Amino acid sequence: MCCRPNCSSYAHACPPNCKAIKSCTNEDKGYFVDVKFFQLGQVTIPSSVQERYMKALTLKEESDRENLVQEAKVVRKTTNAMVQQIRNTAEEIRNNGTIEANLLTAVAQANYSTVLEIARSDGLKQIFHDLGFTQQEYKNSFNYLRTLRGMPSAHFTLDFQQRIVGNI
Repeated sequence: MCCRPNCSSYAHACPPNCKAIKSCTNEDKGYFVDVKFFQLGQVTIPSSVQERYMKALTLKEESDRENLVQEAKVVRKTTNAMVQQIRNTAEEIRNNGTIEANLLTAVAQANYSTVLEIARSDGLKQIFHDLGFTQQEYKNSFNYLRTLRGMPSAHFTLDFQQRIVGNI
């Protein structure tokens, strides 16, 4: 492309890398016009161009919409996975708490039974000592009567005159 005759007439009078007028050939020369004022009037866009533009715009919007729908599905899946993970963690914590409570209950029950049996044993030793029971036969009879007395359907009477023990 050839340069203008006077490249210093205004700021962008000559394009970069243009050939000097003296070295230009006819093939290098183009048409130059100086326009002092330019007013663009009404421009009519043909309907085929307008339809193609609208179609491209519609396709772009549909593509954006589909991307948003896909992103929403991914977010829903991720959220559902997070909710399920939290539920699983909560269920695990609840189960661990139940297991610990059951363990503590079992330990407490065992301790209760141990303490109760030790107290019962110590109490019976004291009773047998205070009553002077030294023979196992007397101790067994006492335990048998104590067991019978604890039954709800057993009713006893004592008759010291005839030395009879029996039901009413």
